[in-house]
Amino acid sequence: MQAMKKVITILFLSTLILRALGQPPIPSFSILSTNVKVCNQADISFKNTTDTTGNSLLFTYVWDFGDSSHFDTIAYTKPVIHHYSSDGKYSITLTIVDTTNKKKGNILASKVRKDAIRIYSPYFKSFSDTANDFETFNYTFRIPEGFKPFDPNVWHYEWNFGDNVDTITDSVAIFHHYKAENLSPGYKVKLTISLNTDKIELSDKKTDQCFFSDSLNVLVYDGFFKKDSLKREPLIPNIFTPNKDGVNDDIVLSLKDTNTVNVINNNDIFLFKTNGEQIFTLWVYNRWGQLVYKTENKTIVWNGKSSSGDDLDSGVYYYVVQSDAPDKRHKTAGMIQIFRE
Repeated sequence: MQAMKKVITILFLSTLILRALGQPPIPSFSILSTNVKVCNQADISFKNTTDTTGNSLLFTYVWDFGDSSHFDTIAYTKPVIHHYSSDGKYSITLTIVDTTNKKKGNILASKVRKDAIRIYSPYFKSFSDTANDFETFNYTFRIPEGFKPFDPNVWHYEWNFGDNVDTITDSVAIFHHYKAENLSPGYKVKLTISLNTDKIELSDKKTDQCFFSDSLNVLVYDGFFKKDSLKREPLIPNIFTPNKDGVNDDIVLSLKDTNTVNVINNNDIFLFKTNGEQIFTLWVYNRWGQLVYKTENKTIVWNGKSSSGDDLDSGVYYYVVQSDAPDKRHKTAGMIQIFRE
């Protein structure tokens, strides 16, 4: 028992001696703000709670707020306020530096609280649209490239496509099909990014107020017509080689195809684009005015055969195309030449 008392006495005296010699304290701090999970931006208060009792050394306390910002102070009792303005999760570090003449600038100890502050920001710069070149009225919209949240799983993306269709999704890309051409002024597309209240709750309980919106106009072309034509001339080929060599074998009126713009420009594929909404009818006549082929559908494919399934001979044929749209804009006629050699 007597030996135990001697040990306790020695430890106590050793502690006093170490303090007298200026041993560094253990850094400690608290976050005074309740808003450690906030939207957009916030002022967060920190307090240095390091115990320096009995220590005679001079220290500088260096705050690292996790966003490349630092703050140095000698006084440690006054709260420090820092402003956060960007999306991210931030680790807080308090470092004690010895500033005596003998050990100036010597780091003694640090305290880190990892990911202590989380800022959720829905702000983004204007976004763009991507038309599917070979699919009339089809667009794939994506969230702005500049929107890069640290936690992408807590956001909703609400799209208003400007045609009375709204969609809410967690996906960063979404496909939309328009039902009509709109070149002036185009469809006003609105994107709203907001926090998913089922996945995250802010410290200030204002999760439902964390959102941001922006809009742009999207011009939607009817691929049946030439894009560069002020008169809206039909985009229809005049040559056809259904010789089963894999080149120019079909004339297609459809929503979908194929490869690249160069493929069409090089006459490797002959493409009539419909809009996928109206019923299109194709009539084909020989040089004597006899109807040799007829079909109607939203998607039309002609392989150079007659309605009875026989291969049509090489030569010049005449076609008539029209849709059931009430404005009759898709009604056109022309000549097409078949080569089988």
